[in-house]
Amino acid sequence: PSIRWPLFLSVLAMFLQQFSGINCVMFYFHTIFETAGFKTATQLYMASLLVSGIQVVFTAVSCLLIDRTGRRVLLGFSGGVMALSMVAFGLYFQLTYAGHKAIEVTVPVLVKPTFPGNLNWLALSSMMVYIVAFSLGLGPIPWVLMAELIPLRGRAKCGGLVTTFNLFFAFITTKEFQDLVKATSSQATFWMFGGVCATIILYAVFLLPETKGRTLEEIEQHFQRH
Repeated sequence: PSIRWPLFLSVLAMFLQQFSGINCVMFYFHTIFETAGFKTATQLYMASLLVSGIQVVFTAVSCLLIDRTGRRVLLGFSGGVMALSMVAFGLYFQLTYAGHKAIEVTVPVLVKPTFPGNLNWLALSSMMVYIVAFSLGLGPIPWVLMAELIPLRGRAKCGGLVTTFNLFFAFITTKEFQDLVKATSSQATFWMFGGVCATIILYAVFLLPETKGRTLEEIEQHFQRH
């Protein structure tokens, strides 16, 4: 039990990380910036630097907060904010485009707007908030949990297995994103990602033990008792 349950929690954390839609959002942010008026190559380059810079800064902030707030609080907060951001992102497509089925990752889709106002600010703000929340919690914490939950005697094999699952989940979401959008719609796809983000709160509250301030031996004993 001291290895099986930590391994399950670590794999589940990687599942939630990848199926939150982070890769799909990152692949699509060029199109969002283009529709918001960033047309030139220089503007898009600066937008890419902005997104990358936000990830670096808030991942560093997460390092400062993780031992103050605890893993569960920061992870639950991250999941909740990401869920709201995905709802807003899907709402952007719902209000803006009619019959919008397919997202082209590299080329903007030109369809007739159905909302009388310009809602590009909604897409931009929701995407940026999503990336900030991911960088604060769901991005770094699953890797921290893998190192803390799995005992030393099983860390080599289990760590490799967890990393393999993480890359496998990333492959699945990347490969099936376009097909999922075509089968449903852009807004439905991002709302599904939002649903996965919401389950992160349940994971943090009901399944994940708090490891803040506990030694590796104390964490292992916790799982041995359960």
